[in-house]
Amino acid sequence: MKKSFYLFLLLCIIFYKCDASIPLTIESCISYDYSVKKLLTIHIDGYTDNYLFGKDGLVQLITTNSGCNFSNIPSGTSENLNAAAGDSTGIIIVGDSGIVLKGEFSPNLVLNVTSSGTQLNLYNVIKGFGNNVYIAAGAKGKILRSSDSGSGWDSVISGTTDNLYAIEKYAGVSENAIYISGFNGICVKSTDNGLTWSVLSRISGEASSLVYPTINSLFFADANTGWAAGNEGKIFRTTNGGNFWSSQSSGINQNINQIKFNSFNYGYAAGDSGRVIYTTNGGVNWYPHPSFDTLTSKNIRSFIQSDSTDFYIAGDSLMLSLSSEVSLKPLTGETYIGPTYEFTSMSEAVDAASYLGVKDSVTFIIEPGIYEKPFEINKIFPETAVIRFKALAPNTVTITKNLSDTTNYILKLNNAGNIKFENLIFSNPDTLKGRIVLLDGKLSDLEFRNVIFNGPALTVPSGNCNIIMNNLSSNSINNLSLNNCEFNNGAYGIRLLTSASFYSTGINIDNCSFSKNLYAAVNLNYSQDFTLNGNNFDSTVQCVVLNNCRNFEVTRNKMSAVYSGLSFSACNVTGQNRNLIANNFIQSIVIGLLFASTNNGNDMYHNSICIQHPYDTTIVSASVGLFSSFFSGSDNNFVNNLIINKRRGSALNFNYSGAFPFVSFDHNDYYTTGDTLALWKSIVYQDLNSLKAASGHDTNSVSENVYFNSAKDLHLTGSSNGNPLLAGIQVSSVPEDIDGFSRSQSLPYKGADEGTIPLDFKKLFLKINFEVLGIQDTVNVQIRNALSPYNLIESKSGICGNGFTGQINYINAENGSPYFVAVKHRNSIETWSGIPQIFNGDTLNYDFTTGISQSYGDNMVNVSGQWSFYTGDVDQNGAVDLTDVIQIYNDAVNFLSGYIVTDLNGDNNADLTDVLSGYNNSAAFVAAVLP
Repeated sequence: MKKSFYLFLLLCIIFYKCDASIPLTIESCISYDYSVKKLLTIHIDGYTDNYLFGKDGLVQLITTNSGCNFSNIPSGTSENLNAAAGDSTGIIIVGDSGIVLKGEFSPNLVLNVTSSGTQLNLYNVIKGFGNNVYIAAGAKGKILRSSDSGSGWDSVISGTTDNLYAIEKYAGVSENAIYISGFNGICVKSTDNGLTWSVLSRISGEASSLVYPTINSLFFADANTGWAAGNEGKIFRTTNGGNFWSSQSSGINQNINQIKFNSFNYGYAAGDSGRVIYTTNGGVNWYPHPSFDTLTSKNIRSFIQSDSTDFYIAGDSLMLSLSSEVSLKPLTGETYIGPTYEFTSMSEAVDAASYLGVKDSVTFIIEPGIYEKPFEINKIFPETAVIRFKALAPNTVTITKNLSDTTNYILKLNNAGNIKFENLIFSNPDTLKGRIVLLDGKLSDLEFRNVIFNGPALTVPSGNCNIIMNNLSSNSINNLSLNNCEFNNGAYGIRLLTSASFYSTGINIDNCSFSKNLYAAVNLNYSQDFTLNGNNFDSTVQCVVLNNCRNFEVTRNKMSAVYSGLSFSACNVTGQNRNLIANNFIQSIVIGLLFASTNNGNDMYHNSICIQHPYDTTIVSASVGLFSSFFSGSDNNFVNNLIINKRRGSALNFNYSGAFPFVSFDHNDYYTTGDTLALWKSIVYQDLNSLKAASGHDTNSVSENVYFNSAKDLHLTGSSNGNPLLAGIQVSSVPEDIDGFSRSQSLPYKGADEGTIPLDFKKLFLKINFEVLGIQDTVNVQIRNALSPYNLIESKSGICGNGFTGQINYINAENGSPYFVAVKHRNSIETWSGIPQIFNGDTLNYDFTTGISQSYGDNMVNVSGQWSFYTGDVDQNGAVDLTDVIQIYNDAVNFLSGYIVTDLNGDNNADLTDVLSGYNNSAAFVAAVLP
């Protein structure tokens, strides 16, 4: 598009009554002896062929772009041919007396007569939805339908006996529709590809009219917006899918035979006496096209735009070829925005798309720079077209506004669909009018990917400073995708509020980051079938607020809140759907998870909630991990969650009315550094056992402190990683943790993080006794293969001895496999089990103290009826010898004390008693006996 034309068009947009017609140059105006009824363009293998059809079986191919040469194609009929439709797969031509011609390209067009089953005149035909369906219409309300590309035809009930002249289809997002109109304003509609038809109100422009015009042409821009044109210069417009039509003044009284729009605004109509009119505002005003004022007085039956600049106009003894200096074709492919390109701003690009329309899709690639001009996108023709705005390189394009600009948005989307933004920065520093994206009307299929939104830095919340918000609660938003975006500052990051009558659907906010949103990061009301997945919320007052929402997933988010992490109320489900809140890190200073009102079908699984200030360690008791207020409902679940309050507040403050609203409320961990573990229906409980007794729930829950990487990073660390008390139960709907790692199928961790040490271990319950050591002590317990060379399977440490049965947990052991149990101690002889042992049901019990044969080679000593491990192997070389005795003696004469290997009896001193114990075993040549 030339810049001069864009400026010209822009002025016409501003001043509707200027001449915004495109100057057309006549390439050829030849003496033509035929009457043409229909022109048709066919695109085949990159070539464009233009055909004309008309009186007495006329079929011709225009053989040059200038329109001066024609090639006759045998039609096999002398009947008048009234209309044609098709594409590169073939065409169908219809005419008087029920004539139907089927054309195929092999490679040239070859026509054959096929039976239509009627003798009535057929006035129009259209290709339906799908490759094989055609619909034809004609005299006395006749409608024919073919499902095999025109080989066979079936008559369908039209609901009228009026002649049918005009036919049009519309492929929409929510509905595919075909319209047929004709004599006496009749209009019928099909939404099932022509199988059945419903009669709409007759086209008149007046609700009580008794006079109806003949309609010759229809055009629909979307499922609701269409135009009808007919005799005596009548033009009508509908905005509700043909249920009612309003009259538009065409300024002419000649019959109009064809009407066509490039967009919702720019359209042409042509008819008898060579009249051609145009509009730039959707038909509010129609103007005579000056290029045709003196061009011809012959009746125009059909016109087509062959390519971006060439036109053909045909009719009664009329064939014209014209060209324009600028392209009037819809935008398509890629084009650029920037100071050196055809469009210098987003507004210019949007205006061009609005007036010229879009074919399939157009991508506006934006040159790096700062663009200080808000812009608005309304509905673009057609509804299915895709429009993209994309930076030439990421983070190089900033769209903002001057602070003197009173517009309270950077981008407004109004009744728009299929709009996508990528790699852009939207910035609005205005603390008074700081909105960035304003959504208005009914919207669908919007996408923001890798977009940074920088709102104003606020000290007090302001509804005028929400980053993304909608304007009207009476309209829904369908399919809004926000992926890998940043939302910085502002009052709300995203605030979308609709109503019970218009639920928004398919709002997916995934992998985004929110920082310093003064009131809340995300607030959704009356939304359904949406996801909040993998987002990071940092230093926002409230992270996520959901009201009256259903059928959603809130998963794998990392929330850091000043006041509350996640709050929801009146969140229910429909049908077999569930609301899933799982695998979230929720760190907050005051409230972690808050729910209120009536809620049904909510599954809260594997969430890690920590009440802790990330920087300030001041102890505050007025804080709570889980808070429920006036909660009621049913069919909810709260399982495998960690709630840790490190500010001395409570873990729970749970209130509900009526029956208990949960099916399962168990396998959780509640811990607080204060003396109030929970409030249950306003009664204080200081420990878990009293809470269990009062609530009748949490039978398998624990109260165990948990160690996290940091106040905000709630991955497990230290002794919490591998702590068996943190084992939960399997939840099939949450097979992975917050990082996408698979959870154990038998013993998953509570909380969002599946620790690095699996909890689905095999448990060895081991009882041993030491010869002279009178305390419990750390031992290293190995499980080894039962066959030579007795490879080490796993080695773990635990506490055993002095009558205490220790639990040792193994990851690599398997049920049913035989293992030797080998025990090492800091100053005892290494001792193996008498024979290999087997884990059954993840458990192995082994007691060395019951008999000498419990040790391999009968290598133990009886001490007061307890078979015990020999002592004295200080250097752990497998034998008690002189080297050990000398080491014990040296420590004794030096009066060494403490936890030392030479203290054999555990009294924290190396002394004569220890020397004698070591000497006796050395003299008896005590040594390890191994297989």
